[in-house]
Amino acid sequence: MAATVTRPGYVPPSANIAPAPPPKVIARYPYHKNLTFVKGKRDQAARFFQEGARAHADKQLLTAIAAYKRAIALDPSYFEAYYNLGLAASENRDLPLALAINEEASALNPDSVDARYNFALSLRDAHYYVDAAFELRELLGRAPDEVRAHFALANLYSQFLDEPKLAQQHYIRVLELSPNHREAQDIREWLATQR
Repeated sequence: MAATVTRPGYVPPSANIAPAPPPKVIARYPYHKNLTFVKGKRDQAARFFQEGARAHADKQLLTAIAAYKRAIALDPSYFEAYYNLGLAASENRDLPLALAINEEASALNPDSVDARYNFALSLRDAHYYVDAAFELRELLGRAPDEVRAHFALANLYSQFLDEPKLAQQHYIRVLELSPNHREAQDIREWLATQR
């Protein structure tokens, strides 16, 4: 059998083919199933909620978080305590807490546009882009003219999910609902590049 002789510096043609890029992996949020919220001692919980609200207003976020948690422990069905705790956790940049609590607030009151919007933003901030888009679509199913949701969804589609046609639909809806939106000029410029 003859030996194969190669020239110095010779690269076989197959070596010039770049390997295929790995598939894009998008993280998914592990939703909690079967969340239950039993009624508790609302009057006692309300005192801690008020304490949390005062601390929150004074930007004492750790104190507010502790008080809201205590209110929830006393009454696990206290939507306002979950909602405010989610806000305080987001402001404090405690993303794991914000995710968990905003999910619970959305489950406790599925019709709350603000709770679902906050949950979607937490999902986005944690890089759960597909799930953030899902929550925003759910929100728009309940409130089809919610400008914040159209704008956030358009941004997700254009910046993270590589869906320019879907982004275009939502950006157009933002301009229809709010022609003087704070980002209207940037939206119009982006839409012009898509033609």
